[in-house]
Parts: sequence; C-alpha cells; structure tokens
Amino acid sequence: MNFLPFQSRILLAMIFAVGCAHAADAMLPINAGTYVASGRKACEGAALASVITFDGRSFSGPHASDCQTIILGQHDQFYSVKTTCQALGDGTPASPLTVVQSVQIKSRSAFVLTRDSKQVEYALCPKFH
Repeated sequence: MNFLPFQSRILLAMIFAVGCAHAADAMLPINAGTYVASGRKACEGAALASVITFDGRSFSGPHASDCQTIILGQHDQFYSVKTTCQALGDGTPASPLTVVQSVQIKSRSAFVLTRDSKQVEYALCPKFH
C-alpha cells in the first residue's frame, strides 16, 4: 500500500491507541483458581465469605459473577485494579458493582487484597469445592 504521510500518522496513532487499551487488560501474574483467606487452616469447608476466584483475567466472589477486572496501574509487585461485576453469583443480572483495590502479589499462588484500608491475604486452594 502506498500511504500518504498524513494517513501514515493516523494509522500509527490508531495502532498505538489499541496497544495502550490492551495494556490495561493485561493479566495479573497469579494462577487461575479459587483462593481462600490465608488465615484458614484448610481449604475444605472454608466459608464462602473467605473465598475469591480468579479465572485468569478477573476476580469474582461467591455472590458476584460476570466480572471484569482491569489493571489501573502497577509498581513492582503492587497492582491497582478495578473490578466490575454485572450479575449475582447465580448469574442473575444485577446493577453493576465496581470496586477498586490494591493487589500485592506474593507468589503465583498467593496475594494480598487491600480495600478501604482492610488487608486480606489469600492463598490458592486447588481442592476447594
């Protein structure tokens, strides 16, 4: 193709904008799965209030589904994320609920969530049912 200089600049700007949009959609460096508040002695039988799920892209809880998590910023192992959920845990549509929180990555299978100055450490629980 033979682009004029003006068209080339527009094309480059469009490519840059798309690249930036996808950067915010990047994944957190943790394993997908069900996480339980680390204070629990065992994964089996953990109360639903102590459980959070990460599907590889987004966080959700036992009472929320159809969630989207985006990364707002990062510094070292700390991420600022925004999660919006549009349905109840059973999939029933609901008014969107958005939370902004900090995620400190401890390892691929552990992290700390901070929201409203409250910190909760979570660990992967592969046997959770």
